[in-house]
Amino acid sequence: MTKNKSSEEYFEESDSIFLVGEINEQTYLEISKQLRYKLYLGLSPVKLYINSNGGELESALGIIDEFSFFEKQNKEIWTIAIGEACSSAAAILGFGTKRFATNNALIMLHPMSYDLGESEHQASKSYVLFADKVYNNLMTSLAMRCGRGDSKAINKFINDVRDGHWMDMDEAIKFGIIDKEWDFSLENI
Repeated sequence: MTKNKSSEEYFEESDSIFLVGEINEQTYLEISKQLRYKLYLGLSPVKLYINSNGGELESALGIIDEFSFFEKQNKEIWTIAIGEACSSAAAILGFGTKRFATNNALIMLHPMSYDLGESEHQASKSYVLFADKVYNNLMTSLAMRCGRGDSKAINKFINDVRDGHWMDMDEAIKFGIIDKEWDFSLENI
């Protein structure tokens, strides 16, 4: 970092993005803008550091869709759990091109759902069925990214997270949600 750049300017042009705190529409917007700017700069891999207890499934799905756009441009997004990656944050972690966690990271997957709120249309049976379908599609895709290739292995993956599945780094490697421990020497500072 040159002495004339602020930390904001440095990180804007670096290959690093930080997803911290609750995942919501604002988080989706910020991560998406940063990913597209990194794509504009031609950076790859981009490193997404995650320290989040999760949040809105809809916003997490949007971030995962941005990953797909990024990958279609032949660019990589490395996801790194640092601190915690829980719930929808763990799903985002699992969709990285390469997936890492620090030695002290906590990772947790559990059934996710859309916020049914108070509105009449959201409480309808068709909406609940739709939300279940979206969740099952997400978990099936995540299971496949975690190395589960057949329907029996996918169903076991989904059953394993049905009541919540807490993992430390070593367990997350065995489970397939990450590839290996994060090596800080891979950072470009």
